Amino acid sequence: MKKVAFFINYIDIYGGIERVTAALSSELLDYAEIYIVSCLKSSADIVLDWYPKKAKVISLNMDSLSVHKHFFEVRNNLCEVINKYEFDIVIMQFWDTGFYAKDIKRKTNAEVIVCDHGTIFCPGLLFQKKIKLKRIASGCDKLIVLTERCKNAYIDQIHVPENKLLVIPNWIDNEVNHGTGYDIESKRIITVGRLCYQKGFEVLIDAFKQVHKRFPDWTLDIIGDGEEEEKLKYLIKDYGLEGHVFLKGKIPDMRENYNGYSFYVMSSRYEGLPMVLLEAKQNYLPIVSFDIDAGPSDVITDGVNGLLVRPGDTNGLADAMCKMIENPEMRLSMSENTQMDIDRFSKETITRQWLEVLGL
Repeated sequence: MKKVAFFINYIDIYGGIERVTAALSSELLDYAEIYIVSCLKSSADIVLDWYPKKAKVISLNMDSLSVHKHFFEVRNNLCEVINKYEFDIVIMQFWDTGFYAKDIKRKTNAEVIVCDHGTIFCPGLLFQKKIKLKRIASGCDKLIVLTERCKNAYIDQIHVPENKLLVIPNWIDNEVNHGTGYDIESKRIITVGRLCYQKGFEVLIDAFKQVHKRFPDWTLDIIGDGEEEEKLKYLIKDYGLEGHVFLKGKIPDMRENYNGYSFYVMSSRYEGLPMVLLEAKQNYLPIVSFDIDAGPSDVITDGVNGLLVRPGDTNGLADAMCKMIENPEMRLSMSENTQMDIDRFSKETITRQWLEVLGL
């Protein structure tokens, strides 16, 4: 049986990458011996709640997440663990961990797969990331991305050979309880994400200010926490939206909490393939989103199961939300259409793709 190791930065938080790692490692346990290797020191008691009990958890016991400041220490510790356990395949979960791919190939016998769960379309980071991705792509055996747009960008901009690139999206967990119908009477809008610059919630609040003038009985719930919480609270108060826009804080597992909403809205400046869009889709919610370079267009067909808006267009975002509100029959039709291609993101489909890539 092959030995497969996932290398991640954190192991005792439950963010998007950690969720994907826990789910995928659980599905692969019947086909391979699975290890989870974490850069940071971690609490085994916490880890056991998320990762499958049959997976073996290893920590490199680093004190800092800034792996590039401790490059040689991380590299040496990682290669030592790979050689000690004789891993056949190492899956680097995110492009920054993939920075070690070239050295792993040189110092171990493991096959190296890098998974970029984000996007290269990050404002201000593209040039820096291009340089790093050239190193990553030259060192790994396979580079996995979430969307076709990302794959094409890596070919055109980073000049990664097409035969090294694979598109494997995240899956929707159908075993989680979710809505079985759509509440056409709901006047509640939802969005989920970290309260940070990437998510563009200040733009969303600005857009909702326009929506509120026309439809004062509708509300917006923002689920998440983060460094921009105070800034967003100020905007809500300054715009007179208290009692209409709610910062709900972080909910540990959102997957069962989409019921009772009318539609989902996403104002992100950049994304990979957001799990929240897949979860909204699973829960029959139409989606309004900026049509950013990667992510939304893989989930949303404009006018069919949601509305796509020119990125950064605050007025356009407000108009799209108003269009949703004004047309309940359109919302209902879009809700029904959310399930049309849902098998494309099924656990069975994605697991088969992974088994093929890993040769299991």
